[in-house]
Parts: sequence; C-alpha cells; structure tokens
Amino acid sequence: MKLSKDKIERIFYSVEISEWDKTEELCSYIQSVSPPSYMVKMALQCWLGKELYSCGDKSDWEVCIYYKNKKWIISDWKRYKWRLFGPDDSEKESKEIEKKLIAAAKILNKDIQKIAEDEFRNDNISIYNQFWRIKAFYSYFLDNSRKTLKAKGKSSGKKHKKPEKILSDILNQAVLKGKKIEYNLISAIIFFFSLTELIFDSCFSLNNRKNKNFNEFRKMEWSDRFKFFISPSEDKKIEALYKTLIDLRTYYRNIPVHASPTFFFQMDGFGLIPSNYETLEVPHISKILMYDEKEQLKLIEAIENGISLLKNHENTKFGFIYAESGLPIHIEKTAVDKLKLHMESMDSFKEEIERRNYLQDRIDNMDI
Repeated sequence: MKLSKDKIERIFYSVEISEWDKTEELCSYIQSVSPPSYMVKMALQCWLGKELYSCGDKSDWEVCIYYKNKKWIISDWKRYKWRLFGPDDSEKESKEIEKKLIAAAKILNKDIQKIAEDEFRNDNISIYNQFWRIKAFYSYFLDNSRKTLKAKGKSSGKKHKKPEKILSDILNQAVLKGKKIEYNLISAIIFFFSLTELIFDSCFSLNNRKNKNFNEFRKMEWSDRFKFFISPSEDKKIEALYKTLIDLRTYYRNIPVHASPTFFFQMDGFGLIPSNYETLEVPHISKILMYDEKEQLKLIEAIENGISLLKNHENTKFGFIYAESGLPIHIEKTAVDKLKLHMESMDSFKEEIERRNYLQDRIDNMDI
C-alpha cells in the first residue's frame, strides 16, 4: 500500500501527532459511523506507521493530534463509531478534520477492494450471517398467513339484510381474505428460499465441497445446491418434497419476484390468446386470487417440511445449527478446520458454538 500511504500522508499534511493533557476540557464535535471506526483506525495507522491502542473504557483506539494550533482527540467507541473532540468554538476545523479522515478512508477502501477480489477467488472469506433477520421476515409472513386462514368472516351486525347484499358481503370478504393470504404467503415463500440459501452456504462451509470453490457453488441453481447435500432419490418422501419445492420456487417465488408475464398473441377471429392456455392456470402476479385454501395449506406444509428436512438431515444438520448460531460463516479453510474439530457429536458442536457466542458477546460489549 505504498502508493496509498503517500496519498494519505499528503491528506494529513499540516496535521501532527500530539499528546493530550487529560486535564484539558474538550468539546464533542463528531460521532460518526461513516466511514466505520475500523477504517478510520486503519487510515490513521497508515499515516502514523504504527498501531493504535485502547486508551479508555469501551474504546478500541485513541489518538491525539495537533491541527491549526489546537489539540484534538480522535477515538473509537465500542468498535462501532468514531468520535472527534476538540476545543470550544472550533466547528470549522472539526469539519476539515472529518473531511481528511473520510478522504483517507476512501483511498484505503479502494486498496481493500482489490485485496478482497483475490481473497474471494481463494476462498479466504467469511460470510455475514443474517439467519435471524431473514428468519424473522419468514416467520412474520408465515404466521400472518396462518392467522388469516383461520380467521372467520365478520358479520356486519345489521339485521334484515337483503339476500343479495349478504351474498355480496360474503364474496367481498372472501376476496379480501384471499388477497391478504396471497400477499403474506408469497412473502413467506420468498424469504423461505432466502433462508435456505444461507443454510446451504453454512453447509458448504462444513461439508465435503466436492472440489468446488464458493463462487462455483453459489452460481449453481437452487435445485443443484439442494442435491449437492441431499439426494432426492434416497427417500420417496424427500423426492416428493423436492418436487413440490421446485414447483413452489418456479411458480410462487420466481414468477412474483421477476414479474414473469403471460404471453399473448393476435389470432384472427379470436383476438389476443395465450401461447398456452394451461399457463392461465398457473399463478401469476396479476391474478387476484392465487390459490385456494387447500393449496395454501399445502404450500405452508411444504416450506415447513423443507426447513425441518434441512434441520434434521445427516448432511445438513451441522450446517443448519451453525447458521442458526448467527456467527460468521467461514469459508476460509483454517477457520473451518478449527470448527470441524468439534463435530464429532452434535452436543460437542453445540457446546463450541455456545462458547463462541459467549466470546462474541464479550467482544461486542468491549469486555475483552
């Protein structure tokens, strides 16, 4: 990063390192997360040519500088945000320092992006684990679908209605109920597949990778990633579930997400007709009622069985439990090998995950 160091040194021209007399009172000017604290630390270390160390409670690093005849403190807070403190009536100078820090971080970020490309190609990466965030969306929409299915039509409370009015109310309630279920069930299905993709990543981390790197694995179709771990032919129930999930992905996930159209063309004497009349029977985002209640219950059962299969199957249960931990999903071999040492049993694996989560909590709280 020689070129970047030269550029950063030019940015910090007129800034000097200093020492802070802790009796001096300083005002708080900036508390920011953009750029993140670690990038500001990296930029300052590149400029100074040395590491920065913790100097206070809940602070990972701190440095005192001298700029325009004034002393300033730049410090971290819980590895989350960085702060700038300076003398009273120095708003203008504080903005100038912030501008320098942002510029230095952007220069370093370009270098990091180049390094990251090589690291990604070599599988020296870990994945941000969003299991619980995705699961929250999935559960929310699935629960709403169930509640709506169970809900009974409401009476208007008015007596002596005309029969046609009663029938109209019943039909309107049925249409509204169908719409509500449709909206929630489509969303639940979309997040179901998002959740399974993250679980697949976790399984790839821990399982036999079959001479594939992560990029190659990720480019595989969802169906092939499923079969990468579980062979549908090993069991008739799994085979039936697999076929249901593929149909579900095709019609209830891909079509709504990609707004797949139904194609029509002009035929003399008939006007616009579909390319295949059977396509009118499959779900499309433009249809008012996508499925009947029996179909809805079957879809809910299918995605619940899909999650259950991944949680309990011999080839995916460790990956599922690890995804559920919320810890970073490691693709890098050394980190994975250390984790695999605890996979002799599910109990020892869970114990290790619990230990790591405890340490992560302590790190997040700046206790270590």
